[in-house]
Amino acid sequence: MQQNEKLIVDCWNRLGIVWNTSIALQSMILEAKAIYNRRCFMEQFLTYAWNIWKQKKLIYFFHKPLSLSSWRQLLKGDLILLLFRLNEINRDVAKDWTLSL
Repeated sequence: MQQNEKLIVDCWNRLGIVWNTSIALQSMILEAKAIYNRRCFMEQFLTYAWNIWKQKKLIYFFHKPLSLSSWRQLLKGDLILLLFRLNEINRDVAKDWTLSL
């Protein structure tokens, strides 16, 4: 497994998702949501995916090495911004995500 692929797997492992790559993408997401079975799955999934994409962009456009610590730092910043858009119940969930990084 290449370094980039390992980082992506490590990022998803932090969320607790192991992808079933033998099925279509939409089915993969629905299966992961069912297995993950926590509140705000899609918000967390999209925020994680966005930050993985930002890490990949660093390689392609800026020739910077990927790192789990850089991904976590960017992710924490986006999760803090997400707190302002969530209602109070879901805000507590997002705070827990931030603290778990």
